[in-house]
Amino acid sequence: MIKISFIFLYGRPGTGKTTLPTTLVKMGHRVRHIDVDGKAHDMYNLQPFIEDGSWIIQPIKAPLLDSGLRDRVKSIVLTGGSFGMNPPSKQPQGYLEFVDIIDNLSKLNQEGKKDPDGCTVLVAPDSLTILLEHLTRLLLFLTKKGKFERDHWAAWLSNLEEIFHTLQSLQGMYKHVIVIAHEQVDRDEDTGRVVGIYPQIAGSMRYKVGDYFTEIYHTKVDVPAEGPPVYYVETRPVGKAEARTSRQLDTEEESDFAVLFKEELEKRNVPSMKKGKGR
Repeated sequence: MIKISFIFLYGRPGTGKTTLPTTLVKMGHRVRHIDVDGKAHDMYNLQPFIEDGSWIIQPIKAPLLDSGLRDRVKSIVLTGGSFGMNPPSKQPQGYLEFVDIIDNLSKLNQEGKKDPDGCTVLVAPDSLTILLEHLTRLLLFLTKKGKFERDHWAAWLSNLEEIFHTLQSLQGMYKHVIVIAHEQVDRDEDTGRVVGIYPQIAGSMRYKVGDYFTEIYHTKVDVPAEGPPVYYVETRPVGKAEARTSRQLDTEEESDFAVLFKEELEKRNVPSMKKGKGR
């Protein structure tokens, strides 16, 4: 049996963050995908799995912004020489919609039940970056403030930690739980030199998100002048990227869970294992 995993994926758009979990389908898993970005149904690489029922998309239907551009411009306020925003006029629902989904799964898990659709992998959220934008707007509404103060950041951080702990507790229901986020590049203000590549999460949490996960992989792609793109993940902090692994992996591996889980699969005597990228 493959070791239960709590995995964090992050990277630039187009580096295979959402496509990587499809390799778990090829290994016999069924995936529940909580789609916060609202893009999954249009992704070409997902279509065969959606059609055969091995990839179950559960979209977050509430929009991130529920007002027009004119209303949003009018909501900008200038105070003390800095810009702020009036809080949303209506309570944002996106974060609450996600929480309801996770709470329902958590309740089933506590009752000893399986995933309602027989899924053994949970991809949630995709993406964390957009989910936290939903959370920010909800807190601005609830606090009636146009910007965060210290107590608001404490509430924001507490909610994020609760997301991680609740998702991790679902591993009784799922063999693998995967969280996906966008990438943020930190640069030196004077030179513009890249000093770090982290998940796109506000505040200090982006530097310590790996503390909550058994694995944190940075997704990348090489696009040669000829031939198809080559997708891979960094599993350890090479260059400037944040990454870590508890497995016996090279620092860069092919973007395929059959490779990332090769140690466990070899113990099960699964034949025809792929080789790592060996970069």
